[in-house]
Parts: sequence; C-alpha cells; structure tokens
Amino acid sequence: MRHIIILGMNFQGLFFLRELAKKRYNLHCIGRNQEEIGMYSRYGKKYVAANGMALRQVVKEIVAGSQDKKPIGLFGSGDYLDLVLAEFPEIFQMVDIVGPELAVLRMLNSKSTAYEGLIAAGLSVPKTYSFQELSQGLVSFPLIAKWITKEFYEDSIGKTKVISDSDMFEQFWKSVEQEGRSEHIICQEYISGTYIQELGYGAYYERGSEIASMVFSQKRQYPRGLSTYAREVKNELSDHASAHIRKFLSGLNYSGFIEVDFLVDYQSARYYILDINPRPWGSIKMFKKRFPNIVDYVIGENISIEERHLGRPAAFARVFYDFMAILMEFRRRKSLSVLGEAFRDYAGSCLVVDEFDVNDWRPIWGCIKKGLKSVWKKRIHW
Repeated sequence: MRHIIILGMNFQGLFFLRELAKKRYNLHCIGRNQEEIGMYSRYGKKYVAANGMALRQVVKEIVAGSQDKKPIGLFGSGDYLDLVLAEFPEIFQMVDIVGPELAVLRMLNSKSTAYEGLIAAGLSVPKTYSFQELSQGLVSFPLIAKWITKEFYEDSIGKTKVISDSDMFEQFWKSVEQEGRSEHIICQEYISGTYIQELGYGAYYERGSEIASMVFSQKRQYPRGLSTYAREVKNELSDHASAHIRKFLSGLNYSGFIEVDFLVDYQSARYYILDINPRPWGSIKMFKKRFPNIVDYVIGENISIEERHLGRPAAFARVFYDFMAILMEFRRRKSLSVLGEAFRDYAGSCLVVDEFDVNDWRPIWGCIKKGLKSVWKKRIHW
C-alpha cells in the first residue's frame, strides 16, 4: 500500500486528506501544531513537527516503513513549504514531492526572486521599492508591505500591511528595523480603484504544460490576504493575463500545483502580478468542482483529467472566516446591501464549503474554536 505524506495540515492539507481517505493509502499527516485545521480530521496518522529537526525524524521513520517505493509528498500549507526549503531540503531526495525542481521552487517561493523572474520575462508587476529606497524613505503612497516568505511572518504586522502616508510608514519601518526584520520585508505600490479586481490563477502543470486551470475572483478576505469567498470568472482580460502566466511557467518547465494572484484594471486593460504561490492554494477545493478527478490524476490513479462543465460558476467559501469578512464589511458600510450581496454570492453559484464534510465533522469544531479565539483577541465591539 503506497505511503503518502501531507506536509502541513491547513485547508489544503485537509482537502488532500479527505480525498485520499477514499482510497487505500497509508496517509501520514504532519502539522506544526495540533491546532492546524487538518489535525482535527478523523483520517490519517498525525504527527507534530514544529521544526526541521523534528520533521527530518518523522520523515525518516515513514520512509523506513515504506519498503521499496518512495512515499508521495504533497504540500498542505505555505508555512510548511517555507520550513522544508529552509531546514530540510533533503526531503526531495527521500520523497516523491509533487512539485517543480528544487531550484525553481526556491526562486518562486521568495517574492524578491519571483518578481525578478517575472520582470525579466516581461510580465507586469507593481512598482517594487529597493531596500535602499525604503531605508531612505524614497517611496510614494499608498504602498503595501509583504513578507518575502511566510517564514518571516509576524502576527504583529500581519500577512500584508497597507501604508497610507509617511507618518504611518515611518512608524512601521522603525518597528521592523528594531526587530531586525527590515530585510525580510518587500514593499510595492498599492493599486486600488473602482475598476480594479483581484483575481487568482490556479493550475496544475506537468513539465511546463498546463494540465488544468481556472481563474477566480477573490471577493472577500479575512484577515487581509486570506481568501474567504472565491468565485470562478472568465473574461478577455483574465484570459490575457493567464496566457502570459502560462508562457512564463512553460519557460520554467514548471510541474505541480501553483496559484498566481494578480490584479486586472478594466479601465486601462492592464494586469499586475501580485504574488506567486508554487504549491496548492487555500481554495483548491473549488478546483475539484471543475476537475473532479484531479487528486487521482496527481497521484497516478488516472491517466487523464476529467473536466466537468457546470451550468454556473464554481465558488468556494470558508464559511466561518467569510462570516467575519461580511461582518467587517457591514460595519464599514453600514448597509443591508452587504448582506443581500453575500446572500446572492451563496445562492448563485456551484458552491463548495471548505470545512464541511458530513463524514468528518471535527475540523468544523476546529474552525469555530479558532474563530472564537480570533474574535476574542480582536475584541470586536458594536
């Protein structure tokens, strides 16, 4: 029986675990702590490995028990991808990792080197400020600050931070310099407006060829950077941007799952690449709505991809987080139209709900618990 290792038990890891549990596999689920959503699932054997040393020991034990055939490895979170690249790259010799070559993975997983590659290939990205420009305050506002990789993520700053003026920037830059983390930050112009829409391109590749893909709007986020409601879209400008992304990935001979965040400006007919995630993405469960046998194909159970033609757009909701996003938007706009719009989102699509599974209910409790902790931490008052 083939052994499969899921590295990271966030929503992506939970998706893979539930899909693979329908087959006869030895499933090994590795999380950084017991609170990761997939660790609540009834399926698979669970391990906690918070650092590279612990992960190395767990993987060695699994490989030793897998007899002649290497285990298959799937990344189930961006955090774990960063951990592997920083502390345990040898896993690529021990396990058949679903993904690109290690050098390509390293290049795309770091925002700084990914942007360099995108610019060299002629793709449009927002203006990115150099470390020297940032340290001298030679920037224009508004701008957005991001961590170069998730490895350096700090709750005190968040996944991203929009900075609107020089006073705010001075305070922000002083705080990251005091922590000795300024070199781990990348800052870009913040593009927004009435005609701007943020989209995601999610796909699976083999040796530079696109096997399956979809484009989706990331309508709501909570917290910033975490998509809570996504909906499949298709239009001329999204197709144009997707064609450029496809050409870029083909040139890298890319393999595996990938998600690219980009903005489209419907007024100027331009696009801007925001972020590249060379791994399965958070709303990947929606991908299965369009390509029902994608997981079977990836692990070699099927020789071709089945594409389902739906009557309505596929959509994805992370319900508990989306409730918070809707609540925050309602508080900001103070209009019942926010609730009406959310109702239409849920009623007008082929919806998949990320956490819900009648045969595996414990992750729902994990989401509720995490949501309550978040509410208590933020002290939301009406």
